[in-house]
Amino acid sequence: MKIYNYDKESKEFLCEGFAQKNPLRNGEFLFPPFSTTIKPPSVNSNETIIFDNDCWKIISDFRGQKQINLLTMEISVVDKIGNLDDNWILYSVFKKSAEYKNYAKKMKSIEDKNMILSKLEELDAKRLRAICEPSVKDDATGQTWLEYYNELIVNLRRKLSEVKYDY
Repeated sequence: MKIYNYDKESKEFLCEGFAQKNPLRNGEFLFPPFSTTIKPPSVNSNETIIFDNDCWKIISDFRGQKQINLLTMEISVVDKIGNLDDNWILYSVFKKSAEYKNYAKKMKSIEDKNMILSKLEELDAKRLRAICEPSVKDDATGQTWLEYYNELIVNLRRKLSEVKYDY
């Protein structure tokens, strides 16, 4: 007789097998714990089956896939069967959404801002050295290193003011 085994705790379908004949009673079979003779239904991708209240139930199964919390933008891997928790969606779905485009634009703005701030910090250090040790950078124009660094800083500050970010 064919049987279907399921997990003790999650009740998820594990495998099929065969019940052993009872050596003491002819025509009877011995069933291991957490098994049934009820055949489980077929499932599609992102689904699994559990045995609950003497019947099989199809439930969502996204284990191993990335998910993202829409409130915190935290990314993690789904590690349990069932529907996703509130405020979480699959990352693959999120990447196709308008929210993702806004999120990507925001992250790009933050990256641009941080890059400019880093360059400004580097130029400030060079400018301090140029103040302490004044020297001409370009003999033809008479431009000093301090003037050169100040010019670069003005340009970077202009670029920084053009970076659009809404946070």
